[in-house]
Amino acid sequence: MLSPIVTIIGLVFAIGFASTTGAWTFRTLKRRGFGEILAATVCGLAATVVAAVVFIALRIHSWFGPDMDWRFSVFLGVCVGIWYAVMHRRDRLIPRTTKDDERAAPNKRLKLAARVD
Repeated sequence: MLSPIVTIIGLVFAIGFASTTGAWTFRTLKRRGFGEILAATVCGLAATVVAAVVFIALRIHSWFGPDMDWRFSVFLGVCVGIWYAVMHRRDRLIPRTTKDDERAAPNKRLKLAARVD
């Protein structure tokens, strides 16, 4: 049995690892030309699998009572997967660009070129 501190630290790392896995999956599928909905769905599934496996290993379900079994950890993993697929799939690994950034980029290059000359 793990101590409560180790389990809480493991929970934080599990959620971070699951969200990074989901973001990597989303980015990979988007770069290969898949649509937003399909990429988000697979992203959520990847985050679910990772979170559920780690939650079962850490016995997170035992926090909610002695009669809870491993399926509750899977349910919590599904919740993490849905949360990530719907809300945060683009938060990691994909730099956001706006139209202002795209318009400013040529101007920045011109200023840098003028300084070099």
